[in-house]
Amino acid sequence: MSTCGQHLYKQTKTMLLKLCVMWLTAFCCHAQNAVNVALNKTTSQSTYYRAFTSGSTAVDGRTPGGDVTQFMTCIHTSENPRDEFPSWEVDLGHVYPVAYITIYGRPGFLHRMVDTTVIIDSITCFSIQKAPSTNRFNVLCTTALSGRIVRIERHSRVKKDFSLNMCEVQVWVCKDGKYGASCDQSCGHCEGETCDKDSGRCPRGCDPGWQGQQCHTRCRDGTYG
Repeated sequence: MSTCGQHLYKQTKTMLLKLCVMWLTAFCCHAQNAVNVALNKTTSQSTYYRAFTSGSTAVDGRTPGGDVTQFMTCIHTSENPRDEFPSWEVDLGHVYPVAYITIYGRPGFLHRMVDTTVIIDSITCFSIQKAPSTNRFNVLCTTALSGRIVRIERHSRVKKDFSLNMCEVQVWVCKDGKYGASCDQSCGHCEGETCDKDSGRCPRGCDPGWQGQQCHTRCRDGTYG
């Protein structure tokens, strides 16, 4: 390999290592700062396909791997009789401010996520127009939404492939003390309670000695309240 080629190889390797570190850091922050409120909650769906007889397999914490038998941890709506407008939903039990949603598609069948819509309490969160490039993908609502029922519908434009088939749905909510789309921002000095998990604002104002909508700014010397 030429000197120029070796230099380019080292630069590329360094860049890839930096990207890996950034991805791992983001993942660790997400795991520490957010909680999956859909885990083991009550589900329902429009129809069932053969042995895929429970919608709860999409919130049981098991994500798909390479083993074919693991596909039975997915949900699958009926093909015969035809369910051309299939749906699945989870009841979170309470109203939550949703940060984002992670969906695991079925490996080898990611095209079955095309033309699906994610809905939170009857308000559209996001519509999936093309097949995801990976089994695991995140959905960020086009506007901040709070709700109790997360529903996923599919109205396929391809009449020969209309079923809804996915393996896990995770609904992420920021833990107390964190806010923002990635739950990576810390609340300020709020009085009596945590901040709003979307905006970071303090509902009851700031602790003494702090000011601003998010209570991150100290009061100037000679002032109080």
